Amino acid sequence: AALTAPQIVALTDLRFAPLQFALRRAGEAEKWTHHIVNPLRFGAAQLGAVLPALILILMARGKESADSSPLTNPDSDSNRRFVWTAALGPLALALLLSALGGWRFKSMWGAAMVSFIPLWALLCASPRELNWRRWRVGTTAMAGLAALALVAINIGGPHWSGRGKRVHYPAERMAEYVESEWRRRFPESPLLYVAGPRHMAALISYYAPSRPSTALDGNWDKTFWITESDFVEKGGAIVWAVNDGKRGDIPPPEFAEDYKARAIRADDFSAEWKTAAEIPPPTLGVLLVPPRD
Repeated sequence: AALTAPQIVALTDLRFAPLQFALRRAGEAEKWTHHIVNPLRFGAAQLGAVLPALILILMARGKESADSSPLTNPDSDSNRRFVWTAALGPLALALLLSALGGWRFKSMWGAAMVSFIPLWALLCASPRELNWRRWRVGTTAMAGLAALALVAINIGGPHWSGRGKRVHYPAERMAEYVESEWRRRFPESPLLYVAGPRHMAALISYYAPSRPSTALDGNWDKTFWITESDFVEKGGAIVWAVNDGKRGDIPPPEFAEDYKARAIRADDFSAEWKTAAEIPPPTLGVLLVPPRD
């Protein structure tokens, strides 16, 4: 309780923003089937994530040895309970919450939940009897295949999909453009804030030389490190993808309407994807909200 109390106080001060952020991204159930389908999807994604490790353990498993595993030792009940709880407890709780609320959790959220599952499988497989030569060969092969798949997807993906991936996004050039347009118009005021769809705004914030803070989706409930009054007083840039290389004529985000009366629309900016594939370049839209005098 003593260790947890500061966390509860902090969450209360932040209006439970981390939990609200996660639930908003997960989205609410729109049909009754989501209470079944969404946890199944999340569980399948986690199984896919740990499957290579489980395959390696099966490949390297040797002879059965009832006394060799802490999980099969009758004197190790506490070990068994700990490993089962640490390995399967977090994932089971997430699946239960997804089923109850119908939320579709992002597959990447399970990364921390499945960390102990390979350990659990390894202990169940009687580690003293593992064939370590097969383990080393299998691990090397699996790591090599993963590296080749990553390279193939990132190099070949734009050629067959007709669209760049996030690693190909020309974020540096777009951020430099936003910063230069701001400095040209407001040389006395630094660019402190960038608002827009989270991916786009975060990229601009990261690569812009002044490192402005990000207002996620222009939603001040999500962006508890900035207040709307700060944005109104000190000004900032609103960015969005006018054309992301796949869809065209995307309008400014809805929240931009609140600032259009005083905002300045900069010229749209296009930059080539960082790939050899011949695909339409993405185009950035920029609204500059002037700082108050």
